[in-house]
Amino acid sequence: MECIKKDIFTIPVSHISTEEKYFKISRNNISEELLKSVSQHGVMDPPCVLSCNACFKALTGFNRLEAARISKLEEVDVYVTEEYDHEIIMSEAVRKSYSGLIGTGGRLRCIIILRERFCIDEDQVIHFAENTLKVPRSIFSSNYASKITELSAHVFDYFDMRDVPFKTVTDFLNLPQNVSKALGDAAYTLGMRLNLFKSAVLMCSDICRVGNGGRLLEVFMSESHSDQDFWDRIFQTRYPEYTAIISRAETLAASVSGKGLSVILPKHLEGDVVKVSLNVRKGDKLEDLIQRLHKVDPIKLEQLTGLL
Repeated sequence: MECIKKDIFTIPVSHISTEEKYFKISRNNISEELLKSVSQHGVMDPPCVLSCNACFKALTGFNRLEAARISKLEEVDVYVTEEYDHEIIMSEAVRKSYSGLIGTGGRLRCIIILRERFCIDEDQVIHFAENTLKVPRSIFSSNYASKITELSAHVFDYFDMRDVPFKTVTDFLNLPQNVSKALGDAAYTLGMRLNLFKSAVLMCSDICRVGNGGRLLEVFMSESHSDQDFWDRIFQTRYPEYTAIISRAETLAASVSGKGLSVILPKHLEGDVVKVSLNVRKGDKLEDLIQRLHKVDPIKLEQLTGLL
């Protein structure tokens, strides 16, 4: 499966446009290693470009060409083609799949291109997706196919960034469109960790299932300073009673703590032990600390353990 390439030409970098990203299937990742290689040796794997009158449009090698610009290379070697055949995208996808340079989003983009741009036979698309791209057949149902094409560029980039499993992608696509869009944009903006994103998708599914999607959108509209903060807000919406219990436990623990004493609760209140520690600093009067320990309200401690 070879790209329809002509001879290699040396072309000024400034003559190659990378603005149109429709055919880009690789991750948005210009690593230090790539920059170093391009700076020292040039672009060793020539990209494929489409000849358009006096200029050229990149079809492959977007990251390599951007690295060339950053490295201030004046010229690069490229393959030039007069037309873009589906075998170009397929051969590029094969190479990137085996080298780990294509993520979840890129695999989905590749399928969209083969379907929309080239109208490839559906059986051929599915065979290529399953056997080369390792995309499960379930993702090709008519319901999911239309939803995938509507995903924003940010969502595709996030799927690539975190290598989101296709099971999570399926759950994500099952969310109401306004919820999935807001969740996807937030995940991209916050660089949400994969474990938090997977959990958030499941919680959002539960929240929407019981008709509380509106409350969820209010959560998305609130400013979040980190992916953990964002996840916590979803958790509080999914488990309001549990969240109230945790808040009550934290309030009780704070009322007992202080002046050398600290109360440590088990994570998520999962356990059967509340730790009460006595912190002794140089110069502290041990007698005072011991008296403080004796003054701990046993009723509050009993209430704390009752919340576990």
